[in-house]
Order: sequence, then structure tokens, then C-alpha cells
Amino acid sequence: MNKDQLIYIGSPYTHPEKDIMQLRHDQVLDITADLLNQGFHVISPIVHCHSLSIKHNMRSDFEFWKKYNFALLSKCAVLLIVPLEGWEKSVGLWGEIMFATENNIQIEKYYLGH
Repeated sequence: MNKDQLIYIGSPYTHPEKDIMQLRHDQVLDITADLLNQGFHVISPIVHCHSLSIKHNMRSDFEFWKKYNFALLSKCAVLLIVPLEGWEKSVGLWGEIMFATENNIQIEKYYLGH
């Protein structure tokens, strides 16, 4: 992963408990800021859309956001997976992994506390 590439940050988000969704947003927000401060070019649909979704009572499920997320991911060189708790069961993240695989987008993991 180099600093000239556009990087898509993928992580679990949707959860029945709103507090867990907020925690996931906050964790990804911190990671996004850290990577931006290091000079990486990153995009995070969670960071970009969390407040929008809450304020306008928009759906938070993968089906609603899939086309939007895939449009963003299609412009990126790297899918950076943030393995937050529950990531192995995330329908949305696995959809993004499949999309990245099918479209030859590099997949890497962001190790928490790197």
C-alpha cells in the first residue's frame, strides 16, 4: 500500500444495537484520521455517511448502501479491512471483499494497534 493509491476502508458497521454502530464509527473515524495524518489517501463510507444516515433516518443495511459503496470501491486500488469485533460475520464487509476480489482490487488488513 503506498501513499499515492486511493484506499477504501472496509469494516463492520450495521448492528441491532445503535451503541455498537456508534462505537464502530468512532473506531473507523480514528483510523481514518490516523491514515490521513500519515499522508494516505483514504475513503471511508462509514465516516462519510454515519452522521448523514442518523440525521436523515436512512437505512444502515448493506443492501441500501451496496451500490454506493461499490461505486466508491471501484475507484480504489486497495480495500483495507479493519478487523473490528464481528468482522468475520459482516455481510457488507464480505460483499466488499467479494467485489474487490472480482475486480482485482488489492486487499490488505489494518492491524489495530499497528
